[in-house]
Amino acid sequence: MKNILLKKVSELENEGIELMKNLIRINAVGPKNNGPGENEKAKFLKEYLQNLGIEEIKEYPAPDASVAGGARPNLVALIPGQNRDQKLWLISHMDIVPEGDRSKWATDPFEPVIRDGKIYGRGSEDNHQGLVSSLLTVKAFLASGIMPHYTIGLAFVSDEETGSTFGLEYLVNNHPDIFAKEDIVIIPDAGSKDGGMIEIAEKSIMWVKIKTIGKQVHASLPDLGINAFRAASHLVVELENLRHLYNTRDDVFDPPQSTFEPTKKEANVPNINTLPGEDVFYLDCRRSAGGDCWSLGGRRPDRRRDRGPIPGCPRWRPPPGRWDRGCPSPRAWPLRPSSTRRTPGSSAWWGTGSARRARSGRPP
Repeated sequence: MKNILLKKVSELENEGIELMKNLIRINAVGPKNNGPGENEKAKFLKEYLQNLGIEEIKEYPAPDASVAGGARPNLVALIPGQNRDQKLWLISHMDIVPEGDRSKWATDPFEPVIRDGKIYGRGSEDNHQGLVSSLLTVKAFLASGIMPHYTIGLAFVSDEETGSTFGLEYLVNNHPDIFAKEDIVIIPDAGSKDGGMIEIAEKSIMWVKIKTIGKQVHASLPDLGINAFRAASHLVVELENLRHLYNTRDDVFDPPQSTFEPTKKEANVPNINTLPGEDVFYLDCRRSAGGDCWSLGGRRPDRRRDRGPIPGCPRWRPPPGRWDRGCPSPRAWPLRPSSTRRTPGSSAWWGTGSARRARSGRPP
């Protein structure tokens, strides 16, 4: 049976290429990333499943007002097996990450290009290869007339790239009868060329939005303002220390260490000659095993209601009216303080304080 199925899959190579090309042409970036969502791709996949002759296809739309039609699609298809009480699930996601700066692409990201035995296009790997391999597997069984031992379940879900709230999480929370404890689940979201790698774990993830708040002013008079962008810049540099604080290695993962990467940055001011009073950037954190799951920062210290010495700044007393923007305890954010200035944190008033100290050489 194995050889028959492998031979049939090989015969489907050209169909797999065309299927991949058609999927690449459909923009399925999620709405949180300013995309149209997955509805067009779900419609294409449903028609493909119907053309295979699969009778049991169900739709589980997750309400989401941010997309046209007001819902995110989730498709579930079942191919009967000899064992009807246990399913083998192949779960893939339909959404893709944004294409980024199109000027950095050599070709249109939504127009597939075949070169050197590879197909280039946005989403070709993440996760069109999962969709294509799942569909060709099912077609190989159907075309060969072989009934699988287990019932094969295909789940094509939305929203994997931004949290799965409207995808797999929605199915589990709102339709718990779909999956059973005895089921086997394969998620073809990663692998190797020879198929010898099986992923058994993923790092925990946390996305952090960090806002620094200062005081907007004309750039020619910086001493009258507080540069929120400078504060954010200092913080980005200091966040490198997270790699040393969370340095546990686990070779189950690739890379084996935790990663902390500043990624997205929002625009602050539209013109060059204004000192920004607010700045926002984001941190992508991926934690490997070991230790507490997440403890990147403690509770922000309460704003001080007196004008005594600030913990961590024993030689400085805040001036009148500025006591609530002082230097907090280093314990509030577990970074290694530098020898020249205190480490800024995610609290806006702390980060901007670092910017003021960097500019003036003294506490704000």
